[in-house]
Amino acid sequence: MRYGWSGLSLPVLASACAGLASAQLFEEPLTPSKYHHPEYEELGYDPAYCAGGVPSFDAQGRPYMVVSYPFTRAEPPQSTVPGHFGDLMFLRGDGWHFVDLESVVRQALGDEDDGGALAGYSKQPEFIAATDEMFLLAQYRKGDGRYALVLITSPDHGDSFAVHPIEADYATPYDRIATEHLAGHNTIRWPLLIAMSRRGDEPDERFVDYPGRLYYHILDRADGRVRTINSGTLSEAASRNPIGSMYVTTQIVSTPRHTHIAWHETEVGVERGGNETYVATYDTVTGAWSQKSLVGPSADDHGFPALALDSGGHIHILCGAHASQVYYTRSTRPDDSSAFDPLEAVPGASRATHLSFLCDLQDRLHLFFRNNIGMGPDGNRGGLSYVTRNGEWSEPRRVANSPQEGYLRMCNHLSMDRQGGLFLNYGYFTLDYRSEGKVDEWYYPVLACSTDRGDSWQLVPDDFGLSR
Repeated sequence: MRYGWSGLSLPVLASACAGLASAQLFEEPLTPSKYHHPEYEELGYDPAYCAGGVPSFDAQGRPYMVVSYPFTRAEPPQSTVPGHFGDLMFLRGDGWHFVDLESVVRQALGDEDDGGALAGYSKQPEFIAATDEMFLLAQYRKGDGRYALVLITSPDHGDSFAVHPIEADYATPYDRIATEHLAGHNTIRWPLLIAMSRRGDEPDERFVDYPGRLYYHILDRADGRVRTINSGTLSEAASRNPIGSMYVTTQIVSTPRHTHIAWHETEVGVERGGNETYVATYDTVTGAWSQKSLVGPSADDHGFPALALDSGGHIHILCGAHASQVYYTRSTRPDDSSAFDPLEAVPGASRATHLSFLCDLQDRLHLFFRNNIGMGPDGNRGGLSYVTRNGEWSEPRRVANSPQEGYLRMCNHLSMDRQGGLFLNYGYFTLDYRSEGKVDEWYYPVLACSTDRGDSWQLVPDDFGLSR
């Protein structure tokens, strides 16, 4: 039994990344200084694409991403594309193309004269496996200050777009919105699950966490229109950041019949580490949800779980993380979230945060995470670490150190194309924003790729479409 995308061979990607093959990364841990980053100053990294964008790939292997990350240098080299923040960018034979998604939505909603604006996206565009239709979930703030939740689709790889209102008018915005992303052998298809969350009322006394609500829509497509066929609330006690993080690969994975979703719950006054991680399953045939299954702990409101599917349909899940131990488990049966193996501690991830997790096409698990354990030249810097699992966990590798001691936010996001090539977006974000200056003067995101299942990594060249 095999789920997900069928693939071509990796040599195609290898030729696409050959342009910067000499710029090997992570052979030794990178150690930047605050305003000096070796990828840019030493390895000649100066991308034409948005280095902070998270790429997804169509059936022809061409990348698509939203021009994101407002934290950019004021002077060259730029770490995003000037003048295109919030645009969709995608690669063709004549170079990168841009689409102003805000204008697309504004026109579709008839809000052109009222000054509305997009108020957030799901992390990246994605593609329906059977039809290669692109979609992106977005939240739009209308000119009157109210909000609309829409699904933006393109049936023809960016030549045209349609906007499908899911919720046309509401007053309180969602804190987070999320869709499924390719994280291994999951099958992205209709009907499609989307998830949204709102924070609850914050108590007068500040606790580690407090509950909110986790909502969902099941979307299907008929006669060119997207409509909701099922909707409701998955949790009344979801942690205040329960779904859809910029750091987590995905919390939603699907097989041809089922869709599995993970989140974490809390209660007012719970001690740190007392949150709980759950998984529930939607059955596309019966239209019913399973009972939620307890998986393990979650540290607090940053302790996002992460999901992936292997080729046999087993669910792999990580939980527990926010500067704390990460735990791993796997479902005891394929395509079934009712029972999981006993938790095991991920080696080297005893003080981990910002998990980025997937299962490659040969069923090797890959995990990048911010590591608060001090290393580096002075022994006191945290950084970015990497560990894999192929039957058993590898020795963890420190691949980059923080530019300075103290607070660090090693942004990272691991994605995969349909041929199994790995793409890692990472960046150093360690300025102590509580006492010093502007982060936008020195944040440097980087996009790296691996053609050999994570054994070696290179900087991604400007032209990294597999075919055009």
